[in-house]
Order: sequence, then C-alpha cells, then structure tokens
Amino acid sequence: MLKQKLQLMRQRLTQRRPQNVVIVFADQWRGTADVDQCHTPTLDRFKSQGINFPNAISGCSQCSPYRGSLLTGLYPLGHGVLVNDACLEPKHNSIASTFKRNGYQTAYIGKWHVYGAPTGGFGRRNSPIPEQYRAGFDHWQGNECNHNYNNSPFFLNDDQEPKFWKGYDAIAQSRCAAKLIKKFAQNAQPFFLTVSWGPPHDPYHSAPQGYKDLYNKSNIKIPDNVPSEHQDKAREQLCGYYSHISALDDCLKTILRSLKKNNLEDNTIVVFTSDHGDMIFSHGLTRKLFPFEESVRIPLVIRDPASKHLAGQQCNAPIDAPDLMPTLLGLANLKQPDHVQGQDWTTSIRGKKPEKNSDAGLLSAPVQAGPLQLYGVQAYRGVRTSRHTYVRNESGDWLLFDNITDPFQMNNLIQNKEAKGVKDDLEQILRIKLKRLNDNFESSNQIIAKHRLEHHVAKTGLGAQIPWSYPWGNRRQSLTKYKDRQTHTPKS
Repeated sequence: MLKQKLQLMRQRLTQRRPQNVVIVFADQWRGTADVDQCHTPTLDRFKSQGINFPNAISGCSQCSPYRGSLLTGLYPLGHGVLVNDACLEPKHNSIASTFKRNGYQTAYIGKWHVYGAPTGGFGRRNSPIPEQYRAGFDHWQGNECNHNYNNSPFFLNDDQEPKFWKGYDAIAQSRCAAKLIKKFAQNAQPFFLTVSWGPPHDPYHSAPQGYKDLYNKSNIKIPDNVPSEHQDKAREQLCGYYSHISALDDCLKTILRSLKKNNLEDNTIVVFTSDHGDMIFSHGLTRKLFPFEESVRIPLVIRDPASKHLAGQQCNAPIDAPDLMPTLLGLANLKQPDHVQGQDWTTSIRGKKPEKNSDAGLLSAPVQAGPLQLYGVQAYRGVRTSRHTYVRNESGDWLLFDNITDPFQMNNLIQNKEAKGVKDDLEQILRIKLKRLNDNFESSNQIIAKHRLEHHVAKTGLGAQIPWSYPWGNRRQSLTKYKDRQTHTPKS
C-alpha cells in the first residue's frame, strides 16, 4: 500500500513538473535501410520506448544549414546559414533561449558548426566561441568542428584555452552528459540539454577497435544503387561507418542510463536524430547535400512521457530540422514564438488528430556549393512525401521517384508520361511551400551575391570538380495502372 502511494505521489509530481528535454544527435547518421545491419541494441530498445519517424528528413542535408534550422526553427534562407562554415548571427531567437525564458537550465556538449569565419574557410573550426554566439546555452562544453575523434578539443564555458576529451570524444561527451544530468536532477529547475556527437562522420577508420571487431567486411551488404566500380570502396567505408554507429549506440546507453538512474525518465522528453546522411558511393556520389535518400533520410525517435501508450509506434510526419523547435516546445506545453517557420507536430505525435498539412517535406539546396559544386550538381528545390521524391533544379524538372516501388531510386520517372499526374501534383505542393517561405527560387549565383558568400563557396576545400551524371539513365519502370496508385493532392 505504501509503495502504491509513493508511486502515485511521484506521478502527480511528474505531471506538475515541466518536462525536461534532451536532444542527442549524431553527425552524418543516415536513416536508410542499410543501417539495419548495424549492431545497435540500445537504439532498437529506445525505438520500442518511443515513437519512430520513418519519413524524417534533413531538407538541406549539410551540417551547418541543418544546425541553423534546428537552433532557430527557420529554413536556411530564413536564418542565412546556407553553406558549411557560415555564421549564425546572434539576432535569431533560438530554441535554447526560448526554453531559458521559460525557466529552463540550458546546456550544450559537443560539435557546434555554426560559428564560421566571415570570409569562409576553416579558420574558426578550433576557436573559442563567444557567449553571444552560443544561441542561449549557458553550460558550454563545445567546439566548432573537429573530426579527429581521438584528439578532440573543446572549450569549457568562457575559458579561452582548449581542453581535450579523453579518448574517443563521443564516449567522453556522453559520460559528461550523464554527470550533468545527475547534477540537474538535484535541482527542481527543468533543463534543456543538447549532446552533439561528431561521429559517424568520416574519417571512417577511426572508431575504437572493439567496435570495428563487430563487423566483417565480407558480410556487409552493399546498397543496390552503388555502381559496381565503387563497391569495394563503399564496403571499406561502410565497415568503418557502421563501427562508429555501434560506438554511438553505447554512448546513447550512457545518457539513457543516467536519466533512469536519476529518476528522470518519466518527466524527460528524449530526442535521438542526426543532421544528415552520407552517400558513400550510392549513385556514384560521396558526401551529402544531394536530394537522394542516403543524404536526406535521417533517423528520428522521440520518447515522450505523455505518449507512453503509443510507444513502439510510427508517426509518418515528415519532420525536418525547422520543425524540431516548435514541436519540442509543443510537447513541453510552452508557447510558440511567432518567428518560427517550422511546424509543430505535437498533435500528430500524441495521436490526437492529423495536422492540417500535406505529408510533404521540403528539400532545398539554395546554393551550389560544397558537394554540389564538387560534382557539378545544380542548386535545387523539391519535396519528399511518404511515397515520392520530386526535385527540380535551375534547369527545370530533374528527379521523380516512387520510393516504395523503387527504394534505391534507380528509376527516374521525370519523363514518364504515366507519372505526369503525380509530378504535377507534387510540383503544385512545392510551389505552395516555396510561396509560404517567400522563396522565389532565385539562382544560386543571385543568392551567393545577396548573402555575400563568394569567399565561402570558393573555400569549400573539396578539390577539383568530379564529372558526374545520374548513373542509371532515365530507365522506364513498369507502371501498370500507375494512375490508379496513390497520389498527393495539394493542400492550401
């Protein structure tokens, strides 16, 4: 009887206490099916405790643009971080500052990557980040960008001298987060904590040996859309990539165990996600920023104490980086700032009713820079629904895929007459989305000039251009009664 009364008291206290929020996100962990080969028991268990989002995307799938959107609730053209190593200006009302105004302690651990040099290049990647550029995070153990995971610097709050994470940085960062959670648990004040890992971003050879030992290269299944001439390189990289992912799975366990040990599971919203994927030679491409699944699809799982009855279920919302700020504020029952462009998906997540919106997420790479520049791919806009991907670039219609019948996107339907109705519907959805964001699809050169990004584009550091074309041509897929399949009706 006494035990039941204590449990009831805890439940009532939890209901009255504001929800803590923990965001854990990896750099370059893609959400495509091949990652199911990875040894990730913690993430598998976490998915059974939370809600999985199979259609989550990184609409502008590169580190800095994604992070700018996560922090501000704005799309890249709204916050101005359009390329890697650009700087997010302090004028933006951030997710951390919003939680802070609502009485939350705020903390950030790990990679930042939105304090780029004004003239481009990597000059600030290991520099201390001034307080006004930390977007409202009080406790700070961050660094701009470093992918030497076994010799990784960080700056502690306002200390101008770098310290170094001990060993593999993601492990040390996760242990630090666990200690910080214990400290927060001793205070009645709610907290907003973000942990940003550098892996599984390349270099792929640098995961701890124990995690490399989990994989045998000969047993790794290469995605079907990796051309034969790239398969050996892809196998080598995937082996290291998956090793990093397994290491991060144990890091996630460290953070989740700390929440449980400190009795915070029932009043903490936990988000696990990533900023973008990596092509790893799918379609003959490397890196990211492309509109293909390996680049734009990301994992997203939200464990929401108020949605325990929905644990293990899926939500098909096409959540993108700008949506995380309004959605997490909604889940925490906090007022939405007026400036955000992303959507609050709270009611869909909690199973109350579907949102009044299409199921389409926006794909947008406004500037031909970085990987696009490397491979000669034009800037583009597009939409990804639960079934289709449609993209047009500066030359016109470019890509149309049915991702259910063609999950590896090897059948471009853009010139298929039987798919014209689907293409037209998706084009209308795209136009509506661009109009809402005042995006006139100006040329890459116009946007570069407007945002003074000439030096940034010139200093991408990726080397000489590599000639590339879509390797599968415009093969015609068998489309028997295609017009009878699912289409998408635009909504105003």
